[in-house]
Amino acid sequence: MNSAKARGTAGAGTPDWVRHQGVKEWVAQMAQLAKPDRVVWCDGSQEEYERLRQGIVDPGTMERLDPKPLEALVLETRLLP
Repeated sequence: MNSAKARGTAGAGTPDWVRHQGVKEWVAQMAQLAKPDRVVWCDGSQEEYERLRQGIVDPGTMERLDPKPLEALVLETRLLP
């Protein structure tokens, strides 16, 4: 599950499954330099995939095609007239 989103630096919001101290430190350093609104840790789960895909379908950036023949591909609608 990917529910870990940290504000500011990675240290406080690092998910339990991230065990490599070097990765944690690097992300914290990059967050300090870049000052993002949030740090999102990706776990590659199906749940994460569905959430990300829905995030581009809901605002209309892309639309779902017929899932039967195309296995839920998406079409970029901003290029359509």
